[in-house]
Amino acid sequence: MGELIDKYLEYVALKEKLESSLMSELEAIANRALFRATNVHSAVRKYFSFLKPYSYKKVVIRWYLNQRWNEYYCVVVSKDITEGWEKHVSEERARGYHMWDESFFRAIVDVGDEIAKVVRRHIRDKFSKLVELTRKLKTAEPTVVLMGEFKVFMQGRSRYVTFRKLEVCSRDPDELTFKGPDTEYMWEHETFGLGRGLLPIEDIYDDVKRALLELERRVADIKKHNEEIFRQMRQVVAPYALANNL
Repeated sequence: MGELIDKYLEYVALKEKLESSLMSELEAIANRALFRATNVHSAVRKYFSFLKPYSYKKVVIRWYLNQRWNEYYCVVVSKDITEGWEKHVSEERARGYHMWDESFFRAIVDVGDEIAKVVRRHIRDKFSKLVELTRKLKTAEPTVVLMGEFKVFMQGRSRYVTFRKLEVCSRDPDELTFKGPDTEYMWEHETFGLGRGLLPIEDIYDDVKRALLELERRVADIKKHNEEIFRQMRQVVAPYALANNL
């Protein structure tokens, strides 16, 4: 009996070692497949910031019409670029609201040409060039979808469930979403984190690896494209960045 127990414990140890090794490989691929639009937004904001102050007088530019309130939302150009409702920011001493990176990016894409017309003359050409480059950046977060039969062990129910679809997105590539399970199962989808409740991993290792490798390939193409755009942006603001560091 003692020998059987020893062999069983040895089997368990080897199984855990295998699962840890497979999981580490998948986590490494997931790390390389990480891509979030927010990182692009913040990088664009950083490059534009080297041109501040944008203007020494306040200029209000209509951005879009809010259909619900039937009022224009505007970009406010002054030393910084902010935002706000037209009725408010058009008042003489009124200031715009803080603009988050995503809103800044959208404003540049939507009305960047109009903004460029009112910034300081000294930075106008540089600003226009950054607007042009910003519009070339890729921000869509790719998603890979695999169809098939994916048998996942549901620890909470102590049984396997067969799902029909596996999705993984670059926003959180360490999260796997399975959809379309057996009719017996109560949920339409289930999301697992790599290393967090998704065991035994060897059951779906090949499928998960295939999805993550495809996601990594798509993300690599996006990063390569964007890095060239960022390189050009750095060239545009290089004199200003140097001056700011003096």
